[in-house]
Amino acid sequence: MKTVTLLHAPLSADGAWHWQQALLHALPYAKRLELERRGRAELRAALAGLALLILGAARSRAAGLAVRQLEFAPGAKPRSNGGPYFSISHTRGRVVCAISETVDPGLDVESVADAESADNVVKIRQWTATEAALKAAGLGLRSATEVRLDVARGCAEIGSTRYVLREAQLADGCICHVATPEVSPELEISAVDLDALETSLAVERSLGFATQPE
Repeated sequence: MKTVTLLHAPLSADGAWHWQQALLHALPYAKRLELERRGRAELRAALAGLALLILGAARSRAAGLAVRQLEFAPGAKPRSNGGPYFSISHTRGRVVCAISETVDPGLDVESVADAESADNVVKIRQWTATEAALKAAGLGLRSATEVRLDVARGCAEIGSTRYVLREAQLADGCICHVATPEVSPELEISAVDLDALETSLAVERSLGFATQPE
């Protein structure tokens, strides 16, 4: 059975983690400029997603993941040279990262208001499934019309490739879908504290600021 780990964390409206600026400045120059142009909230969410990726890699492999391994080619899906596969998404108040050593996932999460109508919830569920499939395929939103979606059967098709859809139960107020090509993975879901020592140490090690324990 192939496995996708989902790490998710709440996002506050303000504040900063002590590793935030160091992580930002360790990214490729073009990526750093792109994030800085998005505004403070978007920047924090993006860095939080990368911290979840780094933490997930630290938990699953002895060598962890060095920030220098991350690749952000224009118009392409972000990747890590040497693995793992990953996909990151955030919405109001929550950030999520899907990580796998064996299958390349796509992920999308969206917020749902308490008073949201049933019709709108259905539309949001369809949209998260569509965007998860697009991300798994490495395609942008302009290709949304190419997705043939069947949420009831838990699948989507883009071209000749079939993507299996899994809805993940993370927290109240959000809908999340994971898409993987051809296979249905086991989902391992874990909530993370971005202020925790484990998260800080994982990010610091990925930046080369701390040594791996013996």
